[in-house]
Amino acid sequence: MELTIRDRKLIEDIALHHVMTREQIVRLGYFSSVSRANRRLLRLVKAGCLTRVRVTASAEPRKAVYRAVKGLHGVIDSRIVA
Repeated sequence: MELTIRDRKLIEDIALHHVMTREQIVRLGYFSSVSRANRRLLRLVKAGCLTRVRVTASAEPRKAVYRAVKGLHGVIDSRIVA
């Protein structure tokens, strides 16, 4: 899978914040809709660039958070993901 400039910036943002929800990613303007975000995030997970973890808060249903995979040398700044 070839990463776009947007993909690289998104992965860097997620790495800087350690984890992000899909809603946060959409609010930052990376995607114009939830369905577009879902499709691209799934592709980035399958490509091994992101991991998805389900977390449970007491009053909320299980929610996915995304993390950048360590060791993405050449994809993002190596100082971000150690």
